[in-house]
Amino acid sequence: MNLPSSDIKKSTPFLSGGGEMGQLIRDHDWSASSLGPIENWPQSLITTLSIIINSKFPMFLFWGSELICFYNDAYRPSLGSDGKHPNALGKPGSEIWPEIWPEIKPMIDHVLSRCEATWSEDQLLPIFRNGRLEDVYWTFSYSPVIDESGLPAGVFVTCNETTKAVGAMQKLQLSEQRFQNLVRDATVGIIVLMGKEFRIDMVNDAYAKLIGRTVSELMGGNLFDIIPETEEHFKPIIESVFLTGKPLNLYDYPYSVKSEEGTKDGFLNIVYQPYRESDGVISGVMILCQDVTDQVNARKQSAINEHLLQKVIEESPIRKVLLIGKELRIEMVNDAMLRGWSRKREDVLGLSIREVLPEVEDQPYFKILDEVFRTGKEFEGKESQIRYIRDGKWHTFYFDYWFRPILDFDGNVYGILLTSVDVTEKVHAERAIRESEHRFRDVVENAPFPIGVFTGKELRIQLANQTMLDTWGKGDDVIGKLYTEVLPELENQEIFDQIRSVYNTGIPFHAKSQRVDLVIDGELKPFYFNYSFTPLYSVTGAIYGVMNTAADVTDVNLATRKAALSESNLRNTILQAPVAMCILKDKEHYVEIANERMLELWGKTHDEVSHKPIMEGLEEIKGQGFDLLLDHVFSTGETYKAYDVRVYLKRITGIQTVYVDFVYEAFRDTDGKISGVLVVASDVTEQVVARQKIEQAEESARLAIESADLGKYEVDLLTDTMRTSERFDEIWGVDHSLKRKEYASYIHPDDQHIRISAHLESLKTGNLHYEARLVWEDESVHWVRVKGKVLYNDNNTPVTLLGVIQDINEQKLFAEELTKQVKERTAELQRSNEDLLHFAHVASHDLKEPVRKIKVFSNMLSEEFAGQLPDRGKNFVSKIQNATDRMFSMIDGVLAYSTLNSGGQPIERIDLNEVMLHIETDLEVIINRKQATIKKGKMPEIEGASVLIYQLFYNLVNNSLKFSSQDRKPIITFYSNIIAKSGRDFAEIVLTDNGIGLEQQYAEQIFNAFARLNAKDQYEGTGLGLALCKKIVERHDGTISATGIKNEGAVFTVLLPVKQIKKII
Repeated sequence: MNLPSSDIKKSTPFLSGGGEMGQLIRDHDWSASSLGPIENWPQSLITTLSIIINSKFPMFLFWGSELICFYNDAYRPSLGSDGKHPNALGKPGSEIWPEIWPEIKPMIDHVLSRCEATWSEDQLLPIFRNGRLEDVYWTFSYSPVIDESGLPAGVFVTCNETTKAVGAMQKLQLSEQRFQNLVRDATVGIIVLMGKEFRIDMVNDAYAKLIGRTVSELMGGNLFDIIPETEEHFKPIIESVFLTGKPLNLYDYPYSVKSEEGTKDGFLNIVYQPYRESDGVISGVMILCQDVTDQVNARKQSAINEHLLQKVIEESPIRKVLLIGKELRIEMVNDAMLRGWSRKREDVLGLSIREVLPEVEDQPYFKILDEVFRTGKEFEGKESQIRYIRDGKWHTFYFDYWFRPILDFDGNVYGILLTSVDVTEKVHAERAIRESEHRFRDVVENAPFPIGVFTGKELRIQLANQTMLDTWGKGDDVIGKLYTEVLPELENQEIFDQIRSVYNTGIPFHAKSQRVDLVIDGELKPFYFNYSFTPLYSVTGAIYGVMNTAADVTDVNLATRKAALSESNLRNTILQAPVAMCILKDKEHYVEIANERMLELWGKTHDEVSHKPIMEGLEEIKGQGFDLLLDHVFSTGETYKAYDVRVYLKRITGIQTVYVDFVYEAFRDTDGKISGVLVVASDVTEQVVARQKIEQAEESARLAIESADLGKYEVDLLTDTMRTSERFDEIWGVDHSLKRKEYASYIHPDDQHIRISAHLESLKTGNLHYEARLVWEDESVHWVRVKGKVLYNDNNTPVTLLGVIQDINEQKLFAEELTKQVKERTAELQRSNEDLLHFAHVASHDLKEPVRKIKVFSNMLSEEFAGQLPDRGKNFVSKIQNATDRMFSMIDGVLAYSTLNSGGQPIERIDLNEVMLHIETDLEVIINRKQATIKKGKMPEIEGASVLIYQLFYNLVNNSLKFSSQDRKPIITFYSNIIAKSGRDFAEIVLTDNGIGLEQQYAEQIFNAFARLNAKDQYEGTGLGLALCKKIVERHDGTISATGIKNEGAVFTVLLPVKQIKKII
């Protein structure tokens, strides 16, 4: 009989505080179960249930023989919603847990039978809950519950569902496995260091290869025990990441490691990442490394090359400009070239050379540039005349110039470096020298003052006018004798030492009122002279003699001394003057005195100009008209004043233009006689240059537009209104003004996007540039080039577009026609080459047959009729035989020369040491016959066509043997080294011999086909050997040159690339 609910509550205080499950136990009808009413339950069950339902930890109880189920509120969530709760309460375990009963029933039996507890961790026990069967993981313990009889009556279950933890662990393991796979297969080096000792926990092959190790050598070890050389640089970084937890990225970081293969240096991109456990604690450091050595070195080399090229061009004192592309557009230009053109850098950059100097089109230079770009062969010109417009006037100049092709990494020409030196003054000076040489002797002979010329270190008298002979008291028989023999009385008077000093140093010597004792009529007498010793230079710049000019001032010496005091006062005034001042004395305008301001203006020191004619001390002002002005003031006494006069003066960086205001005033002696010129000058360069820049800018803009036949236009970007010039409308094909949109409508529909893109870009960059087609009203199409500049207000808002247009229709049509003609000409050239090759083979065969017969019959004649032929006849037969031998050699040479370019030879690695051994073996007979010696050091290895390289050095050695001297045994010496040129390594092989040599003027001619410098009856040969050498070298992208001295020997220098760019030669 069940008790009322109120009575049950009073009789079950152990269920108080049991929550939902406590209430469910009280409300459950237990009379129908094997347990019976609650009031009849044993104390052991009540105690156990009291523990369970009052616990906040999940607990479960199987009780009795049926294993009745009890559980608490903490366990209930594990049963899910829409599952076993609340029906599980009071039911046998086999009914509630059929899905896992096979797994847990044995454990329950074990606990009950042996009275032993069990423990299971993360055990998978699928249960039905939430409307479906779910995989559920448990960590649980089964413990026996002892009843009053001392026997186990139930199983007490403490449990915790670990499904989420197990799932997280499985995901972590999967993630860990994926991470390990990622590390293993990564192409970048990855290493994971654990603990403060930085033990290697994980590393991939990429990292191991990076430091020259294997993974097995690294795993488990300490990184800095394995590569201690890196500890100093890298350990502080790793420790910082480990301690702070802050990642660190390093780029282009240098490293150096040692391995069995040696030291490896390079650069790395490195990522240091703290390695954290699941709880966030840092347990190590993960490092990712990528070797970027090649990229860093490439960037460095590229930057160096580009910087060097730019520095070479921009800082060169001679004119240089870099032209890019077939259009030869100006990429770089230095100040020297801009001054020569009288242009600004921003006005020429990006333009083609033809656009900058259109007036040179009819001269040969543009065609030469095109040919250099096409062939890749450099071109050099000496003292070449060119005419172009500068400052609005035609000028004629003379230049030494070099057009050198610039190659890309593939060996293709992408630009030309143009270098030029203005030798106009040199050309004019050389002409003047030649003319003056004819007049010099007449001037000397007729000069009213003593002049003498002494040549050589021995001071031989080459020339002395009559005035000089009279001064010495000698006749003209002294010409050709030594100066020291003719005037021995000068030995102790310093005269000889002064002349020798001038000869040795090149520094002129001047003396005034100098006492000189001469023997006249057998008596030593004192005289006073003003004299000068001036060095004389040959055209090569070497001193070959000394010129002596003198004036007898014995009579005026006393008067001069009286004037010295007055002149000293004037000297002090000049030296302390606040402006540039100097005195130029006599007709030669010797610099007698110049103050510091004048020396600064000249750019000279006192020693460089003192007591020298101004035209010698300031050689650069020759030909600028100042000598004529000085002569005029000196001869007439008229004062000359000038302002803003341009003068070219030498500075450290080269010749510079200076503007001066100056006064030339006659300087008079105490007796009123003109003895020199007083010069007062002021440097006004800054003022003049500032004014000229304004004038030139205005004139350049006007001339540029007019000479280029350009049309001008201006757009107000705020109102979108447009003004155009008359030439603009002509080029655009309109006869009246239009709105801007109407002008734009003339652009060809297919080119509209070009115009729009260019205008949008101009708003960003400030520059407008595009080419497009116009469609005139007559539907004809015309090409134009448009350029412009966007102007901005103070708010950086574009307000005005200034632009010009150019009609380039003829250029476009010409380019199309030129392309067509090039294709046709190339095809014709190919056919001509094939015909020439065929002719060479046929000609060689047809020519050999008659020559062979001449050879055979001459031999028969010599052998069968030897006894009948007189000596003269035998001599004739011998000459025929020698001539036929030379004819055979020449036919073979012509065939080899003509077929050298036919067919490609494969590239292979060639050891020049082996080549030289083969050549010595093949030429052994002639080497032994001539008792020749071949000396050579270690020769390099190169890439090339082995057959051609053998032929090259065979011909060179054979040439030296052929042209050996009969007076000495031949000695042929080879030496070589590797040099860098144009970004490539070249093998430089130099051959020297002691043969008959050559004159330097024939150094290039000897490489021409059939060129001979010696009689063929003295030295054998066809004249093709060296020509073949040149063709072979050029096919290998190399060079060959020769120097020599007649009867002493020759030197051949060969440059060959160490590595070939081409696949076939």
